Amino acid sequence: MGKQTKAKGKGKGSHQKKKVKNRRCQGCSKSLDDNDAREYKTCVCRRVTFCSDACQANFPHVNCPGPPDITLDLNVESMKEIDAFREAWTDEFRARYEKQLDETVNMPKAYYLNSNNYSMSSRRKLSEFDYAKIADEDTTPEHQAFSYMAACRFKHQLFGGRNELGNYVSNDQEQDEISVLEARALAFKYFEKAAKLGHGLSMIDLGLCYVNGVGCTINRRIGNGWFWRACLQESVGACNILDDKALVSTEIDEFVTTLEDGLTMFMPGRTLYMVGQNLGALQIALLDVIINENYTLPPFSDTAPGRHLPNRLSSARVPIIASESIRQYVEMKNRLERRGNKVELVYSRRSNITAAALHTCKVASRTIDNQLFFCPPEASNNETVTADEVFSWCTGVHDLFLSNKEPLLYSFCEHVERDSNEAQLFCLECLNDAKERLDAVSTGSITISLNEEIPERGFATIFRGLDGKLKMETWYSYSHGEAECILALLVASDISAYCSPLFIAQDPNFFWPLIAEHGSIRSALEFVAPHRNWDEMLGPKQHNLCEKHPIVPSFDDNVFIKCGNGFCFMLQPCKSNSFLKCSGCKRRSYCSEKCQETDWFTHKLECKYASKGKWSGSHLSYLEHDSKDEMERVEKYVLDLKEGDNAVVHSLKKEPHYNGIIGTIQSIRDDDRFALKLHSGIEKVISIKRGNLYGINVFCKKRKKKSRVFQCIHGIPVCAECYLDFSTVNRLTALKYAGEDMTSSASVHQVIELHFSAFEPKHVKWSSNDGWPIQCSGMEEHKKERVILKALLNANIQLSVNAQVARTAYITFGARKQHDIRPLTLLQEVAKVL
Repeated sequence: MGKQTKAKGKGKGSHQKKKVKNRRCQGCSKSLDDNDAREYKTCVCRRVTFCSDACQANFPHVNCPGPPDITLDLNVESMKEIDAFREAWTDEFRARYEKQLDETVNMPKAYYLNSNNYSMSSRRKLSEFDYAKIADEDTTPEHQAFSYMAACRFKHQLFGGRNELGNYVSNDQEQDEISVLEARALAFKYFEKAAKLGHGLSMIDLGLCYVNGVGCTINRRIGNGWFWRACLQESVGACNILDDKALVSTEIDEFVTTLEDGLTMFMPGRTLYMVGQNLGALQIALLDVIINENYTLPPFSDTAPGRHLPNRLSSARVPIIASESIRQYVEMKNRLERRGNKVELVYSRRSNITAAALHTCKVASRTIDNQLFFCPPEASNNETVTADEVFSWCTGVHDLFLSNKEPLLYSFCEHVERDSNEAQLFCLECLNDAKERLDAVSTGSITISLNEEIPERGFATIFRGLDGKLKMETWYSYSHGEAECILALLVASDISAYCSPLFIAQDPNFFWPLIAEHGSIRSALEFVAPHRNWDEMLGPKQHNLCEKHPIVPSFDDNVFIKCGNGFCFMLQPCKSNSFLKCSGCKRRSYCSEKCQETDWFTHKLECKYASKGKWSGSHLSYLEHDSKDEMERVEKYVLDLKEGDNAVVHSLKKEPHYNGIIGTIQSIRDDDRFALKLHSGIEKVISIKRGNLYGINVFCKKRKKKSRVFQCIHGIPVCAECYLDFSTVNRLTALKYAGEDMTSSASVHQVIELHFSAFEPKHVKWSSNDGWPIQCSGMEEHKKERVILKALLNANIQLSVNAQVARTAYITFGARKQHDIRPLTLLQEVAKVL
């Protein structure tokens, strides 16, 4: 009997669990059949079911426990968002947060409910939609609190009111059954509403929405901007989150990692040189200022131009972003100096590395939808500069050098790196670029992108140059808070030359984030340092009376859509967009058929898979190249050296000092010997056998009605055996065939970023003790190619086209694993000779 009862009970339980048709309505006990399951109504707790709306209304679920797996209080759930970025949640930190929560949420909420005579039972029944309705009534602190509460409920799916036990209970089943996407959109709406009115906790949550893509498109720059505004409001936890998310923090962490490597790789007494092409390097260059200011800054202004957000605690000092990372850098630097090493860090405006923090970039693909742009706040100050003002600034920098005043920021940029290896006081080409940017800002001839076309690869600015042509520059995704913090450090240095708009405008990564928020550098300076007399430091303020030349002459809205061709700068207002959509994917738009044809090189795989609903956002073209690397190689071309070709000497035993030197073939003798003119400082012609020469393994395939293609000896553009990748060079040749300006810096930057975004960057340790340049790291198994590349890098002559293409292709292949050696400068040189 016992066994039968046990088996019967087990079978009954199993039968009830599997047979859904034996379920009964909670109200009328009607049997619920599977065939009519779509008409049934499920309670918010997901435990009981009703046969109809009427039955659920007449027989509500008593003691409903609320949505499943939700046992945390709303305040605890909000605290978890900050706790995720804080390893040690101390009692003091928790007390500060709870105090701010009481002052900005609980107390204003209680005041409103008491003033409007809400009973305790009616307060418990308030749902997220009731909170939202109250929030929409006004903009007072009380309504900000309700907006924050409504947003939190929408974000965490806490629907309905509360019962006597404190659990969430659905008041309106139809209203509360909204989708997750709709709930996130409503959460974003009410966080944004409260944040724009100055609610500090809402600023933090709005920043998290942008960072995580809750109810909006992921935008780290805007998210960090809201964290920074919360810092200015002294919102608890905002500084911790911003230090974790800020780009400058990651950049300084990379310098710390380099110093740690230096402890093991460098002998005592040696000097460790580092060049930083980012604002993190500029912040480290101002290290003495940071220490003197005790890692904080004087208070900023109450409101920022174009922001209109109150800073109620403006008397408090402002924290420096990435202060914890800076302390770690100071500690590692002191350890190296105690053992006899010297550390020198040079701030570079833009060098051969195009990304601010390459090791933070992940594999990404270009967005299929068109990029959006907006117009920044109008410049209130005329900041155009004359030739005399440029000369006066250069004189001031020279006097600064003679006085030995610290910090002294040398000019180290792509122009200086191209011409010499030594930093200079200033660069005339950078000054001309800065003058052009300032002129475009004063005349209103600029638009700035709202999003990144390739995630984590930078934003873009389109502006009109002094020659009247449109130009585009990419700049890294620094928030305005990061730029404002470093601007305040320059002010604290008491060097007027570094506070000049002419100095700041030389670095697009520093200049454009400030313009996007403030409209002009003078407005940004007045915001970060209202206690300074700027008329005395920079001269009287000149009201901007310049004639405006907007890129889009007449428009009603402030948001524009750009042509889908990355090399076309055509913009149109979003509301009156007349671009033609791609007939395949229906997502990317173009201003003309020519632009669509030019972009087809990149868009064809996007379109193919997006139109079938299979687009996963990956660079499938490069994955195809990788699959070809596994195929067996068959030589398609024959390497035949001829007059005028460049070749590299190797394996000479009697005169080994010639090995590794590049030369030019002058003539070919009948006995298969070559007259080779060496280029090693002293011009000399030697007679050498064919077997002692390495030829340049590059072949150009010409095609009818198509652009030419560079290939290796196996007839493919990407070859692991030859250690060559011609993808970027072939893209430039396609642009030339399409009639585009492939020599512009913006075009080369775009080709580089689009290519390398398909590969995961890796940090490869390199030592200069073995005599090989860093570009040759990773080529240990390609001895022949390594000798050729070293010779090409050391060449001090004008190389042939094939030799320049080979040099770029070698480095491009190596940079797939180590992004630090990207061939940006070399690709620009190739673009000029193609």
